[in-house]
Amino acid sequence: MNWIVVLPFAAGSLAGMLIGRIIAHFLAGSKLQQGFAVVSMGVPVWMIIRLFWMG
Repeated sequence: MNWIVVLPFAAGSLAGMLIGRIIAHFLAGSKLQQGFAVVSMGVPVWMIIRLFWMG
């Protein structure tokens, strides 16, 4: 395993989980699901836009 590649992703995941736990206390479950859905739809749209814009 190439740890130089893995460590930034692992650190980002850990930070995201910790921040998500804090935010989850302030939001209802349905709002968390809606937010996840928006992000899940936004990422591929952003990738497609980048594909055609950056060529």
